[in-house]
Order: sequence, then structure tokens, then C-alpha cells
Amino acid sequence: MRRKAFTLLEILATIAIATAMIGPIYYMLSQGSRYVYRSADKTYAVLVASDLIEVVRGTDFKVLPPREQPYSVDEIRQRISSGNNLRRNLYFGHVYEEDFQIGAFVQDVPDPENLERGVKISKLRMVTIVVVWKNKLTDKQDEVRLSSFYTEYQSG
Repeated sequence: MRRKAFTLLEILATIAIATAMIGPIYYMLSQGSRYVYRSADKTYAVLVASDLIEVVRGTDFKVLPPREQPYSVDEIRQRISSGNNLRRNLYFGHVYEEDFQIGAFVQDVPDPENLERGVKISKLRMVTIVVVWKNKLTDKQDEVRLSSFYTEYQSG
């Protein structure tokens, strides 16, 4: 009577096929985890930038005047909490990770009607938040920029 069993050759062929399949699967999993990690940093950077945009948009024009250099997070916090700022009760207690470098650019948006008359008064501003961090996987810098327009806050 003949027994049905696997031969050594069949077992070796099965191991070779399984090994050939595991390599690409492992590569896909490792790449997927890298992209998830990178996506998490970018998502956090977008949340930080959108939070800061809302803070700047809710602040009086005189508190954060336009300038060439960016405002830092600490400088925005100090300016909002001091002086006659009507919105000094604005909640801004978040602590941002030290891995991120954050700058807020505030610019006047010229009104075409006022420019024609030679007046440099602007009722519209643009805030651009730039968040830069070093990607730990690629050792390159990644950056997120978010911009928004806003008008001066009018109380009452």
C-alpha cells in the first residue's frame, strides 16, 4: 500500500514560494507605516496652522499689525494677553511641540478703490501660517502653509 505524503522537493518549493511572497508584503507594510507616520505629522501641522489662523482672525488689527518678519507663537500669545486687546479673553493655551517651527505672516490686502485715490487704508488682511518640521524618516524638512483673509473685528 502506497502512503500519500509530501516529498522533500514539494516542501522546499512551498517554502521558496512563501519566502518570495513575504518579502514584498513586508516591504508594503513598512512603506505603509512610513506614510502613516508622515501623514500624522502633516495632519498635526495643519491643525496647528488652522488653530493659529483662527487666533489671528479673532484679534484686533492694532494688536498684530502687518510686518515683514513672521510673528512667533510666543509673540502672538504675549500680544493677545496684554494691552487693550478687546479679545484678550480668547482661549490660546495650546502647547505646540518643539519639533515644529511656526511663523505667522500678517499682510494688508490693498483695496483697489483706495489705491486709485492714493489712500493706503486697508480693511482686509491676509494671514499666512507656515509650519516647518524635520521629517524623521527622510531627514528633509516638510512644510505646511495655510492662508486666510480676515477683516477687522468690530465690537458692539
